[in-house]
Amino acid sequence: MKTKIFKICVVSAVLLSSAAVFAVDYRNVLWDDFFVLRDGVYNNAVDEQDLAILYEKAVDSANKNFSKDQLSVALSRCDYMIGRFYSYAGNKEEAEKCFDSGAQLAQKAMKEKASSVAALMYSENISQNCSIKNFSYVLKNGRKVGSFAQKALEMDPVCGAAMYILYAQYIYAPSPFNNLDKGISEMKAVLANPDVVLQKDDVFNLESSIGYAYIQLDNTAEAKTWLDKALEIYPENLYVKSLLSDLGRK
Repeated sequence: MKTKIFKICVVSAVLLSSAAVFAVDYRNVLWDDFFVLRDGVYNNAVDEQDLAILYEKAVDSANKNFSKDQLSVALSRCDYMIGRFYSYAGNKEEAEKCFDSGAQLAQKAMKEKASSVAALMYSENISQNCSIKNFSYVLKNGRKVGSFAQKALEMDPVCGAAMYILYAQYIYAPSPFNNLDKGISEMKAVLANPDVVLQKDDVFNLESSIGYAYIQLDNTAEAKTWLDKALEIYPENLYVKSLLSDLGRK
């Protein structure tokens, strides 16, 4: 019961804080009910039943606020976030389905109207699938991640999410294809640039990735510093907490 109450409080707090910022951001296809869904997933504050409720609410409000290509992008965002939930939970089969759907919706949006946010969502969904699908999928689709992130950036040069995808490849690509020092440098530059547009989860992704890169470089002190920064945004994120736990055992 205490856990359930805590989840409700977290979701309610997120909703209030999001509403205080803006109701709908049409340029980036963002809206309050999506923020509640996103933050619940990133902060591991919802179970599968809660998730279904928040997903339905986000989809319903997307249908009310958006149309045509923007609606396709909004629905792609929702499916992407559900995919993140299942990915965190280790349910690859369900995660793949969600990311496949998210990519298809983003493709639909691009056919309806070329936009930075549609290219971004296509790149993000494929990127997540590359981390969980088989090697043949990666061979076929891996290059699309960077190319569509670049397209997003060309249409919107201050899109921090697209920058993150481009630079994440330096950190998460397998050796010898990675370049950890370059990834760290580029991501720090994104965070330091006041002109770059970053959402809450973008900052979390950047900071947690920098921390992960420092782990790979065996720099425990810097890794902990950056992972702690990420936890200031989403204190209950299990991925970052597991990285910190692993550090504590070294």
